[in-house]
Amino acid sequence: MIGTLLRARYEVLQEIGDSPVFRSFVAHDRVAERNVVVRIVKSPYSEEQEFITRLKAVFEKSKRPDHARVARAIEMDEDGGTWFLVYQYSPGTSLGERMKRASAMGVSTAVTTVLGVLEGLDALHKCGLVHGEVSVRNVVLSNSGDPTVINPCVWEAYSSSDTAGAEMLALIAPYLAPEVALGSMPSPASDVYAVGVMLYELLTGNRPFSGRTPADVARAHETQDPPSIKDKVAAAPEALEKIMDKALSKDPLDRYKDAGAMLADVRLLQDAMRFGKPLSWPLKPVSAAPPGRVGPKLNVVRGEQKEQKVAMKRAKDTGDGMPAWLVYIGVLLMSGAVLAIGWWAYFNLTAPQTLKVPNIVGMSFSEAGSQLDRMNLKLRKVREAPSEELAEGIVVSVQPSVGRDVKEYSFVDAVVSSGSKMVEVPDLSGKTLEEARQLLASMGLTVSRNIRYVRTTRVPEGHVVSQNPRKHTQAERKSAVVLDVSEGAPPDEAIPPPASTYVYHLSWTLPDMAGEILVRVDMTDNAGTRTIFEDMKGPNSKIEINAEGLGSKATFHIFYDNELVQTVVKSARDEDTIQRDGQDPPVRRIDGDPGGDPDGDPDGA
Repeated sequence: MIGTLLRARYEVLQEIGDSPVFRSFVAHDRVAERNVVVRIVKSPYSEEQEFITRLKAVFEKSKRPDHARVARAIEMDEDGGTWFLVYQYSPGTSLGERMKRASAMGVSTAVTTVLGVLEGLDALHKCGLVHGEVSVRNVVLSNSGDPTVINPCVWEAYSSSDTAGAEMLALIAPYLAPEVALGSMPSPASDVYAVGVMLYELLTGNRPFSGRTPADVARAHETQDPPSIKDKVAAAPEALEKIMDKALSKDPLDRYKDAGAMLADVRLLQDAMRFGKPLSWPLKPVSAAPPGRVGPKLNVVRGEQKEQKVAMKRAKDTGDGMPAWLVYIGVLLMSGAVLAIGWWAYFNLTAPQTLKVPNIVGMSFSEAGSQLDRMNLKLRKVREAPSEELAEGIVVSVQPSVGRDVKEYSFVDAVVSSGSKMVEVPDLSGKTLEEARQLLASMGLTVSRNIRYVRTTRVPEGHVVSQNPRKHTQAERKSAVVLDVSEGAPPDEAIPPPASTYVYHLSWTLPDMAGEILVRVDMTDNAGTRTIFEDMKGPNSKIEINAEGLGSKATFHIFYDNELVQTVVKSARDEDTIQRDGQDPPVRRIDGDPGGDPDGDPDGA
């Protein structure tokens, strides 16, 4: 699909997501000269006319919101039987990927992230729309940590297909409100419930409810009480726990009615956390006493001076026995004292106030700057530093430190995250050299000058054959990736006969785990390295894989959540195989069991 030009306009550049119904890509809009997100409808749903018709209507509705926190829907179109949806592109990474890399967030960062999500959902709810699939996979975090809600309203089209809803259930179930699982339609209140699940997940790194199957998870939402966040995160304020409990109420009537209602409480909580304000439940804003005015005080001084002049005149006129000049001097001294007190009060009341540095660590630099501006303080970036916990553009530390006294209009110096020092190397196999350069540049990597050109018949000329470091491994930002690029077939040499093909079988059972994991299996044979299996699996799941390998040896790499946990090497000399080159040899099969077997396979994947 990479390199495909849809409707002579959208050039597909990079795959960024996959689900049972859609595949998502970054594409370049040659007309508008911008990058967009293209979601391609997968087969068989692209051939289901009722589903496509309903999807068109839903997509048109999703164009209503015009808000920075909601990815804008652009158009739905078709090219040669391929239906696709075009959305605004928000550079960054999905919140789900961020959680896989860095696990739980700090309380301040989690509250700020959820606040941004609620702002996007509030825009949808005010337009009469329901997102229906609120989850970490449908939120994109920018490099500065600002969230954007993506893929709203598509759930409405699933009911027009016989299988789409069932296929999507595994992704939706962890966030599914109890009333929806029991047959009610999604609503703003069910979106709020999903935000409650998301908030718990951001704070702890885990979801509040789990199960072996989607049905088990749905039943847990219906019957189990949500675990206390205070038991998991000691730093969580009591008000935060109250907000989460209300969002996760089983009865939708006990929940926030929509995102706007929850947003109001989360904003109060955020302000209280920043400025140390007290909070009670239900949350109410704490109003500060208005500062005293200086002007009236000066008027009082002037009034007192006028009265003193009148008194002096009266003393002079009445002749009460005191010499007039002495009365005059006394009045002058008194007037001077009153005037001095007035000016002292004025200058002290208008002098720069002493403030405490608020906690802006974990906020984006722009948001932190706005926060300090409202306090009459100035934010200054002094340097950037890599961080494995905070995304690019997030404040890492401040000087003076949080809570220290500073004068109004002073500078607060900030160290800002330049992002993770490490980055995951993408798969470059089969890409042109220019495509590889662009993809690596977008991830902060470069192509090594030491490009090696190799003769091969397996990969077209000018395309990447192999790379170092390998795909999905970690590399330091700004480091170079060494590429092997095809020069085409060797000159004047006969193309060797193709190697035999064998059928390999892998079978094992996953261990008893806390929740679902992403299982991926890569196979390396004479044709190179490729992924032959990738799917989310729950605890104790049985996995069966049949894979055709080219050549007499194949190596299988097994990953859990993108971490290598097992390597299985098999040889055709050891077992019978199915040969695919027409020689009709005996039929034999190679078995490997990552769960353990007596033939020397590893103990478990």
